[in-house]
Amino acid sequence: MLKYRQFITIKLQNIVNSRRFDMETLNYEFLREINKILEEQPGVLATIIATHGSTPRKPGARMLVLRDGTTIGSIGGGCVEAEVKREALTLFDNPQKKYALVKSQLTDFLAGEEGMICGGSLEVYLELLT
Repeated sequence: MLKYRQFITIKLQNIVNSRRFDMETLNYEFLREINKILEEQPGVLATIIATHGSTPRKPGARMLVLRDGTTIGSIGGGCVEAEVKREALTLFDNPQKKYALVKSQLTDFLAGEEGMICGGSLEVYLELLT
């Protein structure tokens, strides 16, 4: 799985370096590379759909979670990302459940514990892609 991460990181860095960087291009390239991975194995796509207050990433940020726990992309890191990853992994084991919504709030106390200063909340939509 490391090869996927390295490949996507290099690909996205090339986009940024080419000076044609904008979020629409970056999202398109991310999704295009994710589709290549999904041709070989299922994954859960996590997308931030709403934020409130201060958060490290904004709506539209995406992360792919593979069955072995490998993640590609980021929705902000820390305990929120770990919570989303845990929930995403449950979708692989429940064939009836293809979608989930994770609402997470990073309180000031938790933010301090994680070394973060955000303290906001976010909603993440999870979709099992096969």
